[in-house]
Amino acid sequence: MAEITLKDLRKLVSKLNKDDRIERVYTKKKAEIMAEVAKRGYTIDHEKKQLRPRVQMKRKKVIKLN
Repeated sequence: MAEITLKDLRKLVSKLNKDDRIERVYTKKKAEIMAEVAKRGYTIDHEKKQLRPRVQMKRKKVIKLN
């Protein structure tokens, strides 16, 4: 399984920040960002490079890299 890179993870989080704010993304390490994303109710799909909500709701959408 290919791990998502830190650069791609930061891009996904910046797209997530339009709805749910995560502060100082560019100063945090990969593990810290992954923990913040999990705390917000999203899981990281490394294969498809997506952030998926743990529970599918209308207000939480799948965030894609492309």
